[in-house]
Amino acid sequence: MLKKLTSDKPHTWDHMIPAVVFAYRGVPNTTIGVPPFTFMYGRQVHTSAYIVADICAGKDKTPEEFAFVLTHTKDMFTMIKETTQLAHKHSQTRLKQYIDAKQKPPAFWNFNKGDELVVLSRRDS
Repeated sequence: MLKKLTSDKPHTWDHMIPAVVFAYRGVPNTTIGVPPFTFMYGRQVHTSAYIVADICAGKDKTPEEFAFVLTHTKDMFTMIKETTQLAHKHSQTRLKQYIDAKQKPPAFWNFNKGDELVVLSRRDS
């Protein structure tokens, strides 16, 4: 599973480990017949997807719980989006400063109007 998730960016495999482990622990094991999470903690793992599925199936979840999960998910999404935009702007600023410092033209490139220049060009053979 880890190889499939990181096929696009193989150097990011270490960032995927928590998601892979969480997914592995939530899937029933063929040996014991239950997910490892259930085996260890004695209850089903409840994610926002399970709560939404329970509400759609009409199980014992109340709309207030769904509203909380939905609100929390939207808030987290908004926070992550804002943080990503801020980090992107900061990264662009730092990169611009670095490039500007490295790309200063040499002092002898100061030409004035009317200066004579020699232009060298390659000949096509």
